[in-house]
Amino acid sequence: MRKSMTAYGRATIQTKLAHWTLEISSVNRKGLDVHLHLPHTLLFLDPMLRKCVGQMAERGNVTIRIACEIQEVSSLVKMLKKEKERWQQVSQELKLSKDSITLPFLLSQMTPQEVVSDPKAFEKDLEIVWKKASHAWNTMKIQEGKVLTDDIQSRLKTISKEMKQIEKALPKVVHAHVERLKERMEELKISVDPQQLMEKAAMEADHDDVTEEMIRLKSHIDQMKLYLKSSEKSVGRTLDFLAQEMGREIGTLMAKAGSSEIAKHAVHIKSEIEKIREQVQNIE
Repeated sequence: MRKSMTAYGRATIQTKLAHWTLEISSVNRKGLDVHLHLPHTLLFLDPMLRKCVGQMAERGNVTIRIACEIQEVSSLVKMLKKEKERWQQVSQELKLSKDSITLPFLLSQMTPQEVVSDPKAFEKDLEIVWKKASHAWNTMKIQEGKVLTDDIQSRLKTISKEMKQIEKALPKVVHAHVERLKERMEELKISVDPQQLMEKAAMEADHDDVTEEMIRLKSHIDQMKLYLKSSEKSVGRTLDFLAQEMGREIGTLMAKAGSSEIAKHAVHIKSEIEKIREQVQNIE
């Protein structure tokens, strides 16, 4: 099942160590780009989080925000008091104001290991809150991916119908060329052998033949349908490539269209392909 790169997930838990809130938001991007917003004291969790994201996504601009209110503060308070006394002594010797020695300043001077007494316990807490938030995130990715897939498949059906109409119109092209040539000859009052007239019309029709473009377009549609149902984790780049190729084929077809009827159906196909390409930009 295809997934969307645009999704959101959030979870809040309470443990003995802390009150946790973790938010995950993501939007489309060609590659995987992870942005982490962690409290200074939890920077040691950065590698773990990046690994977790990499296991769930291959593309997308992913932003993670974590808020953590530590519950056991007795040991932390003792360390902060010592740190405060040390910096007050420094400020006194340098004859500086003590107003700059704030709580955020003191925390910024301490390493995460000094603030967090048991990193392994915090990692276990993170696993729990990540599991809940990522489940909500992944659920939305699947839901949004289904909407995108259904929309693309519907547009592919519309394109196939329009292509059938083009196929029906193709035999009329030669006849239209014959009629135009007859009118031209009559205007110029030139008598032409019927056989020569048909040969000339056939040559013009061959110049306007779009059979190759139709065959390639059908092949791209079939490939896109297969990839939409594929079990591969990430096919967004492939779908984008196929949409580009479909756009190229219909552009050539429109340039070669030998009748206004074919051109009309081709314009509709082009419009649907452009909408498909917009949608595949969001598929992982």
